Amino acid sequence: LSPSFSLLNSYPLTQKRQGICDVIHMDWYRLNSKVELEMLDLEFYLEKKNTLFLIEWAEKFPYTFPRQAKHLKMSFSSKQEARDLHIDF
Repeated sequence: LSPSFSLLNSYPLTQKRQGICDVIHMDWYRLNSKVELEMLDLEFYLEKKNTLFLIEWAEKFPYTFPRQAKHLKMSFSSKQEARDLHIDF
């Protein structure tokens, strides 16, 4: 589910999976400024340990992430109904 209307959704996992306890899904499409981003209290969430962050439109605010963050980029492929996935390590 896309949180497009709520900007942020948090999903606690019922079972820890590979050390992950929570998933936080954000959609930054409608954010237009650093001030709007700060209103989400992002630092509070980024301090959470054992949390997987899924952020749509993250390229709008690339300076927000810690150095050790892993980036996944999904884009439409030239083939219909296909996606390209790129992982930066």
